[in-house]
Amino acid sequence: MKKLLILAFVFILCLSCLASCDEGVTHLGCEYEYIPYEQGHFKQYTCGCPSPDILEEHYDRDSDLFCDACGHVVSNPSCGDIKWQSSETHHWWLPEPEGEVGVDVVYGYGEHEDKDVDFFCDICGYNIYPLIPPDNFFLRDQSGYEWLNEITAEDVKEIKMISGGGGPLPPVSFTYISSSTDKSVIANIFESYYSLNSIPVSEEETQIPDGGYFVVQFMLNDGTVRKIHFINGEYYCNSNSNYFDIAALPVFRDGTNFVNSYGFEEWDKHCRIHLMDGSPVCELPLSEFEFIEVTDDICLNDVAPTHYIEMRGEKIYFISEYYFYIGDDRSVYYQLVGKNLEELIYEYTVLPD
Repeated sequence: MKKLLILAFVFILCLSCLASCDEGVTHLGCEYEYIPYEQGHFKQYTCGCPSPDILEEHYDRDSDLFCDACGHVVSNPSCGDIKWQSSETHHWWLPEPEGEVGVDVVYGYGEHEDKDVDFFCDICGYNIYPLIPPDNFFLRDQSGYEWLNEITAEDVKEIKMISGGGGPLPPVSFTYISSSTDKSVIANIFESYYSLNSIPVSEEETQIPDGGYFVVQFMLNDGTVRKIHFINGEYYCNSNSNYFDIAALPVFRDGTNFVNSYGFEEWDKHCRIHLMDGSPVCELPLSEFEFIEVTDDICLNDVAPTHYIEMRGEKIYFISEYYFYIGDDRSVYYQLVGKNLEELIYEYTVLPD
């Protein structure tokens, strides 16, 4: 009889525990997890019992900048500005020496996190892109360069590469231009840019003192010009102001069919052509001028100039529709390639109706 009473008591006690669990009063032995939010965390039971709807505040009694319950990053006003230290996979910070005992105290140790997928640790700001396979950062997939997916090499009639800048420049300075209309060369260069890989970097990494630029122009059959602008030949910025480091800069290879020439550094500006008496003739983009240095043994010293343009206080004198020299230096002459001066004047002169 006594044993029956004991068994009955144990049975009633078990039913009481189960009922309490179902009602959310007590959860002895129940498994749970924390759901973190910015202001606190919820306790979520995984046993099927109802979970409380009350948001609990984060707490950080050990001052390691992580909630002791859910592990969420929390701020600690008493810490002031934290100077994080980082490895490729983890971060930590050391307390100020004053008021601390020992030098082995380490706070905030943990793995890098990147929940907003900006390639920087959300906690310490470390650039974690080396941990991410770079195969997802093709130029063609970046904002502003999707047009690489919309054309083929057959749509391109000429590719032109322009480089310049870098350091203090004289009043009249040149860009270096390489171009090709060879279909096989165009196909190879187009494929190189279509497959160009890159990795995300911060804007600060791209700020190079006295750095130069590199611009690739794809001239299409319909007259459209598509451009890719590189910072110092190493970085580019997409239309969302995100910066990337390219794997390698595709350029024309020696032995292939391309030509080299010069342009004026201020190729994105306009200039005015004057007669020698100062009368204006027309205005045109400086990008229209492409030229090479004259290496042939021809005598031009006795030929008087007919037109000039002015650039940063320095005059450039044209002695025919093809040749010009800069300032008072008649030891070096340059020859226009493509359109000559007469053709440019005709094209840009506005005739009266």
